[in-house]
Amino acid sequence: MGAFGIYLVLPLMIMYLRMTYALIYEKEKKLREGMKMMGLDNSSFYLSWIIQYIIIYTFISIIATILLSKIY
Repeated sequence: MGAFGIYLVLPLMIMYLRMTYALIYEKEKKLREGMKMMGLDNSSFYLSWIIQYIIIYTFISIIATILLSKIY
């Protein structure tokens, strides 16, 4: 039972680090400013982030649930 927390938190930590890296990369390359100059709305920009991470978190949650149900 002691390793349960590690198996539960590790996928979320990986996603957090990936999201942090993506934000830093976006700031360095000034991607958002370039897209705004091309006519992208703020709502479309944030909606793309939300959809992307909902899909990724759902996929990781399903995999973690399957793995943890087999372990315990």
